[in-house]
Amino acid sequence: MDKSGSRRMILHADYSAMADASVIEARLMIASMLGPNASVPAGSDDHDDRRIWKALALLSEAQAICESLNAEQRHAEAGWKWLCLATKLKAVMDVVNQVREESPAFRERVYRKWVRLCEARPDPVVYWHFIDVERDRCATLDRSPLRWVAKRRRRIWVVDGGMFEGYATDDLSAKAIKWLAQYVADLHAQ
Repeated sequence: MDKSGSRRMILHADYSAMADASVIEARLMIASMLGPNASVPAGSDDHDDRRIWKALALLSEAQAICESLNAEQRHAEAGWKWLCLATKLKAVMDVVNQVREESPAFRERVYRKWVRLCEARPDPVVYWHFIDVERDRCATLDRSPLRWVAKRRRRIWVVDGGMFEGYATDDLSAKAIKWLAQYVADLHAQ
C-alpha cells in the first residue's frame, strides 16, 4: 500500500473506542483539511500549500503513534514511541516556521502568528511546556518518561516527571494535536 493509502486508512479509522472527544475533533479537522488524498499533489509548485500539507502529514503520523502507544504494554517500547510522538509534534512547528521559498505573504503570516505566540508566553501551556520541550526532556532522560497506572478499571500510560506529571498520554497528546491542527488551520485560512 502506498503512503497516501496508509494515511487515508489512519484518518478514516474507527474512532468508537476513543474516549476523548478532542482526539476526534483534531482528526476530523486534519481529515477535512487533507481531503480525500493525504499526499501532497504531484507537481505542486505552491510552496505555501506544500508546507501546510507537510505539517498535516506529520500530525497524522503523530496520531498514529499515539494510538499505537496506547496499545503498547512494554515499558521500553512505550517510552520510545512517546519520544517519537514528541519529535513529530515538535517537527510540525519546525516545518511551518522554516519558510524560505514561500510567497512573501505566507512568510509574513507565519512570522506574525509566531510573534503572537511568543508574546502570549507562557500560554498556551500545551505548546510552551509540552510540545516545545518534551522531545528534549525525553531524549535526556536515562529512563522511560512514562509509567503504567490503573485508571477506571484499565491500565494507561501517564507522563512520569516534568510539568505534566501524571497526565494520561492520550489526553495530553490529543490536546497537543488539536492545538497544532488549529495553528496550522489558522495559517491555511488566512
